Amino acid sequence: CLRQSEADIRSTSSLKHVCRVYLDWLGRPGTKTSPRTIVDYWRAFENVINCDGTLIGNLKLVEANDTQRLRRFLQTVADTRGTGTATRVKSILSGAMNFAVRNGVLDENRVAHVGGVVASKPHKSKRDHKRAMSRDERDAVVDLAWRLARDPDGNPRSLRKRWAVADQVAFLACAGARIDESRSMKWTDFTPAMDAAFVRGTKSASSNRRLSLPTWLSERMEQR
Repeated sequence: CLRQSEADIRSTSSLKHVCRVYLDWLGRPGTKTSPRTIVDYWRAFENVINCDGTLIGNLKLVEANDTQRLRRFLQTVADTRGTGTATRVKSILSGAMNFAVRNGVLDENRVAHVGGVVASKPHKSKRDHKRAMSRDERDAVVDLAWRLARDPDGNPRSLRKRWAVADQVAFLACAGARIDESRSMKWTDFTPAMDAAFVRGTKSASSNRRLSLPTWLSERMEQR
């Protein structure tokens, strides 16, 4: 159980074991960490710290808690995976080290001395971030999704899925919500007239918001 795992955080434990215990604790109710952040942290942990050939995950906690070693590791992550990933991994390591300090295992968190870590060369992303979709392009995607959902020759099961996707695309395009936010919407989040909706933010409680919906989207929601 978690209490046993917390008691098992010792200086002889591997860093990845301590990170795993810390992330389990971070996901408990009351820590005020958003579910999306927890998912991002676990993904970074599995891909960078707990993966095969990890440069630091198998080290003992006291061995990993070395400023120069941490800086070299995080710099390598930044150069190979990008500054964003390195920043996320640094947050995990810092949180795990602080967790060990609070449990009386370490005297100091050496991640705090590493400073900022930036990739030596900009990490090239496969995504095109040069510009956002124009309004015409956005409207074309919404229209295409709607037309595919109304294909008279389509399979009924496929059309039901297409209709769900088309309505979600329409809501995303109009409300500017995140995909996870739109997927968690319930009918009780809409007003009876379907002219407004309450969106639960996935980043933090302060991102919860109430949005007014245009007539065309209200009609789509009413039809659904």
